[in-house]
This record gives sequence, structure tokens and C-alpha cells, in this order.
Amino acid sequence: MRLAFNHDKPNFLRFTALLFIATQQTLVRTGETVMESEEEEVVKKPKCFTNYTLVAECDNVMYEAVDLLLTKFPYTNGAIYEGYINTNDEYINEKTHVLSGRGTISFKSGATYQGYFLNSKRHGWGTHTYVDGSVYTGCWREDLKHGLGSYTYGSEHVHPGAQYVGQWAAGDKHGYGEYFSEQLQYCGDFSGGVFQGMGQLLRHRDEAFYEGSFHNNDFSGYGSMVYGNGNTYVGDWVRGEKSGSGRFFDAAAGVTYTGGWRGDVMHGAGRLVFAEDGFEMPGEWVAGSIVRDNDNDNDNDNDNDNDNDRKDRRGSERSQTKA
Repeated sequence: MRLAFNHDKPNFLRFTALLFIATQQTLVRTGETVMESEEEEVVKKPKCFTNYTLVAECDNVMYEAVDLLLTKFPYTNGAIYEGYINTNDEYINEKTHVLSGRGTISFKSGATYQGYFLNSKRHGWGTHTYVDGSVYTGCWREDLKHGLGSYTYGSEHVHPGAQYVGQWAAGDKHGYGEYFSEQLQYCGDFSGGVFQGMGQLLRHRDEAFYEGSFHNNDFSGYGSMVYGNGNTYVGDWVRGEKSGSGRFFDAAAGVTYTGGWRGDVMHGAGRLVFAEDGFEMPGEWVAGSIVRDNDNDNDNDNDNDNDNDRKDRRGSERSQTKA
């Protein structure tokens, strides 16, 4: 059986600008866009990784100015609040007063929050600095990160210094965002705090660049990968591995394999094409090794010797074509 590779897969977005139209939030690009040659079939560099300035207008909140009072108030747990409160009581205590408006609270642990409050909850624009040095700056809704914001990870994170800039919902990264660390760079869709949907990822250890579908932080669905050594793969992925149907090009050997994959290796019906003279060899693969050469069934008497010469000449090349 010959596998016909489907070239009609959807084209993925090339992110050249970023605009949030959610609660009047905007992310402004201040760096330069990475340019790409129009002749390249597969994008080799992401276009979305640059510097940003956060410009956001969080939920508009109306504060009752009649009852606002500027004060400095210590809590019994060691925290200290400086800012506005909303109270109708002549005697202010931590049970009756309500934080409302702009203020700063310093916790006994060393963490701080500076920004807006509503009903004693972080609400609106604000910056929270955590004990490990992590910093979130952006929109809040009822004590949860919600809207547009940036988060820089501190010492307790697996990748200290990593940064996320983008949308949040109910405390999680959700919507469009961009993540930077020493290990990788990602821009695209998030859901529930993980890479989920369409995105681009640049992996620094081998300069591999992936563009396509993600599920739970893994390549999953349809996508393209350009490796640092020039190899490329376009096709299906499952949990971070090539699985399904796809086309792999070995740049060093000049060989293209199109066909089935399973567990990151060639598996099923496929076809090798040699770039040197266009010689094609269909066959069946199991766990990365060819088990049947379909050309043996189709040799003609007149060119049988020529075909065998070609196969002998390329025997070592075929055995070394790896994903």
C-alpha cells in the first residue's frame, strides 16, 4: 500500500502583531520583528519573541469616595496596609474596615502587593511580589490574576528567571501568551496554565523550532519541526512524538521519507526519495526498520540490473536514514 501524503493541511498563523481586545487590554510590541524569507516553506525562526510593554485597562471599578479613608493599618498577623479603606464605622478594626481603592500591603513573610483593592480583595491593576522573588504585574479580579499580566518566576520555579506575558483567567495562564526561559521560548495559546492550542516553540538546546498544535505542553496534532542540523518533519504528533503520517527530510543524507510513524520512528507504509537523482523506494517499516521493499515486486526485466545497482549503491544510505 502506498501512502499518499496530504499537502492540504491548514497553514499556521505567523504571529506578526499582538492585540488583546479583552476588557480593553493591549500588548504593545517594542522590539523588532524577525524577518523571514518568502521562499522558505517551513518557518525557521519565530516572529513573536521580542520585548513588550504592558498597556492595560483592567475592570473599571467605581469606588464610593464618600466613605474612603486614607490610613495605615497593622494586622494581628503581622501584615501592614497603607492606603484607602471603605468604612462607615468610627472605630476602625481589621474586621470592620474594607480595603477599597489603591493601597500597599506588606506581609510578615516579606511578600508585598501594591495596587488596587475592592472589598478587601486584589482587584484591578496591581503588582504582587512573592517571597521567592516571583513578580506578577497586571490585572486582578477578586484576588485572582485575570486579564492581561506578566509573571517573572523566582527561585522556587524549575526555571528561575523565566517570564510569561499574556492573558490570564481565574488565576491561570489562559488565552494568548508568550513564555521565555533559558530552555525554550513559546508563543501561542494557553489553557489552564499549559501550552494548549496553536503555537510556536524554539528549543534552545538543539535550536529546534516547532510550529503547530499543542496539548498539555506537548506537540500534539499537526505540526512542523525544523531541527538545528537542517532536518525537517511535517506531519502528525502524539504526546511529543512523531505518530501518524508525516514527511521527514534527512538533510545530511539527502533522503526524504513520507509515510507512517509510531513512537517517533518510521512505522507502516512509506516511501523513500533520494534527492540526488529522484530514485524512489516504497516499502513497509516496523519500529524504524524496513521489512519489505515494494520495488522488488515491480522490477522490469529490462532494467532489473540497473535497479539492483542503485539499491546496492544506496544500501548504507537507507540504513542510516533516521528521524
